[in-house]
Amino acid sequence: MGEIWEDTFPLRSKNGEYRWFLSRAIPIKDEKGKVLRWFGTNTDITEQIQTEEELRQLTRQQQATLAQLDSLLQNAPVGFAFFDMEHRYVRINDFLAEINGIPTQEHPGKIIEEVLPEIAKIIVPIFDEVAKTRRPILNVEVMGETPKAPGVIRYWLTSFYPVMNESNQEVALIGTIVMEITDRKKLEQQKDEFIGVASHELKTPLTSLKAYAQILERRFQQSGDMRSFVLLQKMDVQLNKLTSLVEELLDVTKIENGQLRLNYSSFDANTFINDVVEETQRVTTRHHIVQELAPSVTLQADRDRIGQVLTNLLTNAIKYSPRPIPSL
Repeated sequence: MGEIWEDTFPLRSKNGEYRWFLSRAIPIKDEKGKVLRWFGTNTDITEQIQTEEELRQLTRQQQATLAQLDSLLQNAPVGFAFFDMEHRYVRINDFLAEINGIPTQEHPGKIIEEVLPEIAKIIVPIFDEVAKTRRPILNVEVMGETPKAPGVIRYWLTSFYPVMNESNQEVALIGTIVMEITDRKKLEQQKDEFIGVASHELKTPLTSLKAYAQILERRFQQSGDMRSFVLLQKMDVQLNKLTSLVEELLDVTKIENGQLRLNYSSFDANTFINDVVEETQRVTTRHHIVQELAPSVTLQADRDRIGQVLTNLLTNAIKYSPRPIPSL
């Protein structure tokens, strides 16, 4: 007895509302230590109690969110990592550590140049660009080797994100998301190889068919069988279209791989247009293509590629034109 006392408890006010109070009492003693009287205070701390409870709830929510993010980081079927401004690993998930072929716990503190020296040459400049611009760089295709499979070239689709500091003024970390696409790249390569072989194998019999059709055309023309001659001409046009389709199939593959070559030559524009129109006119009897040509000029271009473009334009005009006479 006779010690300083303090307690917190609710008291009901006049309107029946309970409010929290902090009560303190200090004993006033004589020279022998006998309590003569008490000095006390009651302080309304309802707002403080409510604020503390809201803070506890917010903390619990943040902890739950962090736990969910941590679970996502560790269990997602893609690689995650965070790097500081010196390119050191701050955190990495097990999936990406497995890709690297190095235990997860051995990454933090190491610079990427030490862990993946060849790949670092590609992505370190991207780190620096993200840090400088504070903008993400998405879907960068990266290829190289990792300690998991030395000598084996693998492919990844990687995105880089700035992680800002608490004041949102400076980039604190660089976040990366890594998805392995090695199997997809192999399938694409196999597809390209198949298209190349198939197109080559198709072109050989098409060339033979075209040669035979032209021989028959001349014979029917010489014999006066004009009906058969016209039919062979139509067949020749269709063979040309089929050959073009095969070549376009090859072109698509070349464009995807950045290997399409253009063969430039000089030719007269109006003569070229007339040739394309004449060839296209053979495939339709319902429409008549009318040429309205300006004075001719000499073009410096890939005649075959420009021819494909113009042929496609005329073919679509014939197909979709509401009028019987497309104009060029």
